[in-house]
Amino acid sequence: MFMLEFLVSTLAPHICVVCRKEGAPICYDCIVAHCSYDTAYCYCCSNSNATHGICANCRTKNPLDRVFSGVTYGNVALKLVRGLKFERNKAMASCLASWILANFSLPTGVVVTHVPTANSRVRLRGYDQAKLIAQCLAKQAGLPYKELLSRRSKTRQVGSNRADRFLQLNNAFGILQPRYVAHRQILIVDDVVTTGATLEQAAITLKLAGAHKVTAATFAHQPK
Repeated sequence: MFMLEFLVSTLAPHICVVCRKEGAPICYDCIVAHCSYDTAYCYCCSNSNATHGICANCRTKNPLDRVFSGVTYGNVALKLVRGLKFERNKAMASCLASWILANFSLPTGVVVTHVPTANSRVRLRGYDQAKLIAQCLAKQAGLPYKELLSRRSKTRQVGSNRADRFLQLNNAFGILQPRYVAHRQILIVDDVVTTGATLEQAAITLKLAGAHKVTAATFAHQPK
């Protein structure tokens, strides 16, 4: 499989999804022009937030200690995520991971993991896009990656509101490799945060298993 992908990328090099320049799934100039860093929102309440992540009011009732989101989920970000999720452009995972790392100083000493995608979607695509991003991010940052969460629920959350997502996700995750969770700082990675219900349920599961802190990093934030 790796040799096949190498041959395909050599014979048919990546084309920038924005300007169509050959060489990468999105070129540097288009990243700078169209994927600006955005710290405008707290994902929980959508209120403006001068510091990144969760505002002071929401932090007191949130299992996540901090949330990084690189860009607002606009037209170009949508193209990038769709390319990875629906067009088998797996090279996009490295781009999204690089953009997260370019904008944030990630905690040191953390274990990187991902929010597992519904099993039906993994079978359809042949891979888990969140896992690819997490593995690329861990490699680029020099951090350990471990698969720590299993997906029990088969329900997709696309289009559901926050309350519905919490109901759907009740007991949605299990713990793999608990020795890498207890007393550790965990960084969970996903492509997009919408309501935050999925990330929060994953964080609850990890903290119940003994995680000391749980931070989340996503490429994009979709305001409510």
